[in-house]
Amino acid sequence: MTTSNALEPAQLARLQELVDSGVLQEDQRDAVVEALVAAHREEREHSVRRVLAEVAGYIGGALVVAGAVLLLGLAWDELSRGARALILGITSLVLISAAVGFAGGLRALPSDGGSARERLGAVLFAGASVTIAFASGTFVTSEAAMWAGLTGLVVAVCAYVAMPALVTLAACAVMGVVAVVGTLGELNIGEEFLAVGLVILGIGWLVLATRSVVAPAWAGYLVGVVIAVIGSQIALSADSEAWAYSLAAVVAVACFVMFVATRSPILVLGGVIASALAVSEAVWHWTGGAIGGAAAVLIAGAVLLVGSAIGLYRARVDD
Repeated sequence: MTTSNALEPAQLARLQELVDSGVLQEDQRDAVVEALVAAHREEREHSVRRVLAEVAGYIGGALVVAGAVLLLGLAWDELSRGARALILGITSLVLISAAVGFAGGLRALPSDGGSARERLGAVLFAGASVTIAFASGTFVTSEAAMWAGLTGLVVAVCAYVAMPALVTLAACAVMGVVAVVGTLGELNIGEEFLAVGLVILGIGWLVLATRSVVAPAWAGYLVGVVIAVIGSQIALSADSEAWAYSLAAVVAVACFVMFVATRSPILVLGGVIASALAVSEAVWHWTGGAIGGAAAVLIAGAVLLVGSAIGLYRARVDD
């Protein structure tokens, strides 16, 4: 009798029952087992080849970008501004063309990103948003950060629309932050206004996820919460405590309001963290720090417990 790890004991036992009942002969059972083992081996070899091909594609894309960076690094001083932008632009075009090709051509777009080729295409398209951002920033003579961020964001959005996947969603998130920071930075405004811009961007992500404009929704919520919470705290670097805890309170309210409609645990977590930051920072600011760091931590912990209790209560009611 032929046995193999390709077949589970229950399957072998079932075949043996067929033999015992006279449905199959011994040689027929062995032929069935051998056929199943061969099919399993062929599928495993095909899977290995597919994984190796996908990895090779990732490495190839990385080498294209690395080659362009190395070329620019070695000849940066000798190259004109236009030549640098041209090299980065050609690199971006190669990445986008490869991405579309792996996805099956323009007619196959938008793709669902389920196959190995589509995943590879999404990664390459996301990488193109970075190289095109550098190309734009290198080419212009003023407001480079703003144009780099905006151009990269446009390409990242196109990448997500064409190949909706977590990697292209992440590219949109990164380029969105770069665009906001670059644009507001060129305006030479205070860091508290930069914090406002990032909070608005983060809440915008939450709204898009709530309206199912971005998917999966949990990824949109996570991106929005991270950007909004971190953005609210940037004001602290400008000694603007009032801005920091006020913006954190706005983020908390936004998270809890959207949680009512979505019941997403990520929004609860974001609201609780933002609430803890807002309360502890506000008390610290109002008391001039006299309350002490330990008391501020205690207050933050109390807020977390209250938020957790509210979330669990709501979950019990929904159940």
